[in-house]
Amino acid sequence: MGNLGTGIVALAFILGALSTDAAAQNSGAVSPGGVRITARNPLQGNWICKASTCICKPLACGAESRVTYATSPTPARRPDAQALEKFAKVDLPKQIRAANAAEGVLSEGKVQFEMLTTWVSTHLGYPSVLAETKITQEKKTVFTTYALIFVGPVLLKVHAISFDRAVAMKSLNEFVSAMSVEEGPAVSPNAPAPPKPAVPNPLQSQTRT
Repeated sequence: MGNLGTGIVALAFILGALSTDAAAQNSGAVSPGGVRITARNPLQGNWICKASTCICKPLACGAESRVTYATSPTPARRPDAQALEKFAKVDLPKQIRAANAAEGVLSEGKVQFEMLTTWVSTHLGYPSVLAETKITQEKKTVFTTYALIFVGPVLLKVHAISFDRAVAMKSLNEFVSAMSVEEGPAVSPNAPAPPKPAVPNPLQSQTRT
């Protein structure tokens, strides 16, 4: 998987350091208003997983592939459909183009990002936004498929990267499908409201503890 390193390093400029929410993996009752997200290896014979990163074994995928996931506080527990559509079609591409321009300057034009497509979807029964990008450095090209899933109080981020665009999408879908979500009981109307988290840039990872 060393050949994917170039693309992953470049992508990190946009995504930031990704890390899993350890609290989401713990057993026990889910707190009121909370959520537990459990990630699983979709096919252990094909993937090697460590912490929040899974790598496809040789010959197990149509092309080299890697999947990473992370969580952060959600900017909206129940995002408005119109606002989510605007974010997918206007705001997210704008952020990626800005990162592209900055990375182009830092790399003296050697690394280029291309926004392929973005759209609103549904994953695990929750609203989501998907984005596909193309990263080119010198003569190497990798494709990324990135999902932002609004799971109640948590923004679940999953991204797959591969030399093959279709393999990146297939890998992401397999991993999201293998995940499970447990919601805690509804918060009592008389309970004090929890502090509102700062609205994060959806392309920056903030681990919840």
